[in-house]
Amino acid sequence: MSKKVFDIFPPEKVKKIHKVREKAPEISLKQKRQKKASWSKTFFKKGLILTFGLLIGGGIFCHFFLSQIEIEVWPKARVLNFEQKITVNSQIKELDLFEKIIPGQFFEQEIESSQQFSSTGIKEKIAKAKGLIRVYNNYHVPQTLVVNTGFLAEGKLFRTKERVHIPVDSYADVEVEAVETGPEYNIEPSTFSIPGLVGYPQYTAVYGKSFSPMKGGFVGEAAQVTQDDLDKAKEALLQRLKDEAKDSLRNKIGTGSVFLDDALQQEVVDYLSSVESGQEAENFTLQMRIKTKTLVFKEQDLEDFVKDFIKAGISEDEKIQESSLKIDYSLGSVDLKSNETQREGRIALNLRFSAKIHSDITGVDLKKALQNKSLKETQIFFENHPRVEKIQINSWPFWMKKIPKDIEKTKIKLNLD
Repeated sequence: MSKKVFDIFPPEKVKKIHKVREKAPEISLKQKRQKKASWSKTFFKKGLILTFGLLIGGGIFCHFFLSQIEIEVWPKARVLNFEQKITVNSQIKELDLFEKIIPGQFFEQEIESSQQFSSTGIKEKIAKAKGLIRVYNNYHVPQTLVVNTGFLAEGKLFRTKERVHIPVDSYADVEVEAVETGPEYNIEPSTFSIPGLVGYPQYTAVYGKSFSPMKGGFVGEAAQVTQDDLDKAKEALLQRLKDEAKDSLRNKIGTGSVFLDDALQQEVVDYLSSVESGQEAENFTLQMRIKTKTLVFKEQDLEDFVKDFIKAGISEDEKIQESSLKIDYSLGSVDLKSNETQREGRIALNLRFSAKIHSDITGVDLKKALQNKSLKETQIFFENHPRVEKIQINSWPFWMKKIPKDIEKTKIKLNLD
């Protein structure tokens, strides 16, 4: 039995489909362009309407939620000048405006040091050589040498300065001095005979020996310490110690406090020199100890006193222009006392200070008075204000013509330049 094979679609239906496709109208290029242009115009109109709506909405939002008025005011200022005397006292802890006293802090310390200096004086010097010899007695009886007994060595004669007794088979150390001045008597260690015993049996049994050179024989110029040397050295050492003490105190006090050089008191506690005036020496040493004390005060306390003093003389609605504040002072007197149990100090200051004073016109009451006023009315109000130099009003957004009801949206800024 044969099978029939059919297409998916019956032949008749396929033919019909082909016929429909053949009859579909073709869209020309011109029609396509016209259709595209129509769609663009529609989109542009919708975008324009949307943009305009956003602008209107944004403007309304800014007007009601972000609007703000800033009024920049240049207030009229007056300059006040003052001269006052105040006291810095180490015994108080807080400033006293009525008594015109500010607290101070007492500092005291001692330092010491020594320093070597060169002498500048010159003198003519003649000196005899001196030294020590050991005198031996090898004779069978004791030997006594009288003052000025002579000892001879290398043709140079030396004499004793004291009476000497030497037992049998013993010795004694004796100081001798040359009979003449000059360096030629500075002889090396030698053996000495006693010319006074020549012809006596003791001559060879009693003799002397030196074990170190004779020294000090001199004729010429020598260095000498003068009183001027001592005075200048003392002055130099004192100045050095004063500077060191000053720097030490300044570092100890630190920043924020006023350290007045003229309020510093320094005195010598101890002083010692290794030589006296007129003494022969090329160098000499001075040792010194000094005590330093002073009274300092805090710069902030002085500034607070000045501000409080100015505020006490102006009205409540006036303020000090901080940048204009000028303070100058000079030292009047110093009184510093200290002992083992108490340290106390007072200094008097001559103050000169000045500042610009302006009215504070940024308060809430003023903002309330300006509510709902037009910007023109606000301009006129400030121009007629007796304490205003000039103003500038800035509004945002730009179309605002009135001061907002909400006082938080009104900013009054003082320009003090």
